Amino acid sequence: MGRTTLDWIVIADPTDTFTQRLFYRSDLRVSARHKTWPDGIVFKNLVTGEQRQYAQGELLTVTSTSSTSATAEEPHREGQR
Repeated sequence: MGRTTLDWIVIADPTDTFTQRLFYRSDLRVSARHKTWPDGIVFKNLVTGEQRQYAQGELLTVTSTSSTSATAEEPHREGQR
């Protein structure tokens, strides 16, 4: 069972619409699938420090070695949590 708390904060948003707002992990995935996020938006997990960036229609994991290097997240399948 996954966490049900607002653990993800927007730390960068080119449009400044979502800056400093909190989201659930499921919000990141569902909204990415619906193309809600602006390119370049960056989320940070308040518990783990993990960062995710939305770019070119995909939610990417930002690696700790370089803020410009990122890897695509595995696709979320319906029925999975």
